[in-house]
Amino acid sequence: MAGSFTRTRAGIGTTTFAALQGLPSRSIQISVGVLAIIAAILASLQSFLDLGARAERHRIAGARYKATIRRLEQLGIGRITGMKLDDPVITEIRDSLDALEADMPVVPPNIYRSVEPTYHENEFVDSVGGRHAR
Repeated sequence: MAGSFTRTRAGIGTTTFAALQGLPSRSIQISVGVLAIIAAILASLQSFLDLGARAERHRIAGARYKATIRRLEQLGIGRITGMKLDDPVITEIRDSLDALEADMPVVPPNIYRSVEPTYHENEFVDSVGGRHAR
């Protein structure tokens, strides 16, 4: 599909150059040529980066992390005492998080560093009425 789009873009560029051959101004021909090249480069870059699919993978990752958080909330992890690290429930949650980490896209470090300070001083709620600091 990307190949046909590029061929169509090339055809439009060729047609534009042919139509401009009769114009007296050389600067207009050069300007249109530069714009056509820039448009072709940007179209190729958009196809190469596949930003729509990347955004969808991040959306799916967020949904899966939310499902894991809901599971933790249902278990009342913040209030459970005496549970060992090898407990089957803890192992299941660890495996779930490990699978998410392996399958989902990585957030670039510069984005992570810019977002992390926003949540550094937040308070986390263990119930609707009670609050405790991080």
